[in-house]
Amino acid sequence: MVYDLYSMFVKQVERAEPYLGANSELLPIFLEPREVTEYTLPLRMSDGTIRPIKAWRSRHNNALGPYKGGVRFYREASREEIMALSGWMTVKCSAAGLPFGGSKGGVKVDPHQLDHEELERLARLYGMAIASDSGEEVEIPAPDVNTNPQIMAWMLDTFEKVRGISSPGAFTGKPPEVGGSQGRGEAGAMGGAFVLEKVLRRMGKDPRGMKVAIQGYGSLGITAHRALSAMGFRVVAITDSHGGVYREGGLDPEDLSSHKIMTGVLRDYRDADNITGDEIFGVDCHVLVPAALECAINDRTAPAVRAQIVLELANAPTTPEGDQILADKGTVVIPDVLANSGGVTVSYFEWVQCRSGEVWRHSKVVRKLKEKLKGAMWDTLELSETYGIPLRTAAFVRGVGRVLRAMKLKGVWP
Repeated sequence: MVYDLYSMFVKQVERAEPYLGANSELLPIFLEPREVTEYTLPLRMSDGTIRPIKAWRSRHNNALGPYKGGVRFYREASREEIMALSGWMTVKCSAAGLPFGGSKGGVKVDPHQLDHEELERLARLYGMAIASDSGEEVEIPAPDVNTNPQIMAWMLDTFEKVRGISSPGAFTGKPPEVGGSQGRGEAGAMGGAFVLEKVLRRMGKDPRGMKVAIQGYGSLGITAHRALSAMGFRVVAITDSHGGVYREGGLDPEDLSSHKIMTGVLRDYRDADNITGDEIFGVDCHVLVPAALECAINDRTAPAVRAQIVLELANAPTTPEGDQILADKGTVVIPDVLANSGGVTVSYFEWVQCRSGEVWRHSKVVRKLKEKLKGAMWDTLELSETYGIPLRTAAFVRGVGRVLRAMKLKGVWP
């Protein structure tokens, strides 16, 4: 089923509207991206042919600061998807208390079908396309689905050569050798673990021994497995696009990731039961972690969810229909705009380091990440309890509210 992601974003904003006060008059402006650009990138293939590749960039809002958002290489990418994701980035940066607006980039391609040279050429084509009107004070891209530090390094190199400047802060999520921050790779999962810990403490629960199921085992799912296991959670079930495994006693993160590297799949892991992709939603656990693509928890899968808490590490993993089903069950949903904001928060730290010439130790990055996200989660919990609203709506009240206040103060001009 194809979901309208932009309509999902609009519905989530509209649910926050009654709590936004007089500034809600600016919502019609807020809901529309400031600009959406479409590109056709002429990719020269290794066989000499030239393939037209569609790409987009959506700049949603910059009332709080430069546009910030990842670039994804994804075969199902579309204009509407990128628009919606840019809106969520605006809310995410604001809810986390960052001085950034929101944007998103997307390239409609399956990068697994490209060889190394084709992938580099594509990264440089995108970097060149945005070079004339981006930069560390305008818009700062970062990795997203199917992109990584190497791709950011190629884009940065292209940007700097086209502009004739040195500007390491123009892209984040880079390798440390070219200005990347310590801790960036695990930041998304680590941040999710920090906000989950904050919610559990508010609920008076001890995370040690609590059972976790993870849907998705790419880089985000793998790092989540490690981070949550290190905090004392017992990860009992994990799936990827080919199915997964369940073991009541828990799954060791290093051993399981080695198994997947060697075999290419999670299935048939020793002393574990194989499960299908959809069975992950019905696993008897305390915490369910969607860490794959959008709309995984929907009107079809949400009824099966038995977890008390859903920690949304993926972007937009729950549809409005799924949200309602979970709410009716009393399931606590820790929304993506807070649960997975660790990545953009450490991207902010990277941007600060690049602009100041500082290099922070890993321990400092982790400490500051924990302080930033636990503070944002605390404020969101307070709003949730004050108004009697779900955490997602509270996060949107906090995130959208900060942006609307900035828009009001700056004024609508010209």
